[in-house]
Amino acid sequence: MHVRILALLPALALMLAACGSAGPTATGGSPQAAPTSPPEAVSAAVRYLAAHLNIAPERVTVVSVLETRWSDSSLGCPQPGMSYLQVITPGYQIWLEADGHRYGIHTNQSGSSLVLCER
Repeated sequence: MHVRILALLPALALMLAACGSAGPTATGGSPQAAPTSPPEAVSAAVRYLAAHLNIAPERVTVVSVLETRWSDSSLGCPQPGMSYLQVITPGYQIWLEADGHRYGIHTNQSGSSLVLCER
């Protein structure tokens, strides 16, 4: 009986960690519990960076994923001369690594809108 309980402890720890707080936020955002999990946004970010760098997606490594609420539709990375909707936009700040360099990709919640934020 004790052996079975000990075998379940790692799974329980993972489940509890998944229920924890959102932690720190990206510039311009605040924590929010997402109704969907980030994998699609992360996959979209990996594909986006791979295409941008003209490399295979397998060469891109996910460093971190930070759930956030962007203060507008610029996703925390406004471009000069552009106008943005002034709406809170749930999404992710995703740090990726490829060929020894780190890249910050900001996304909306679904990953349908992405920007390589170079600042």
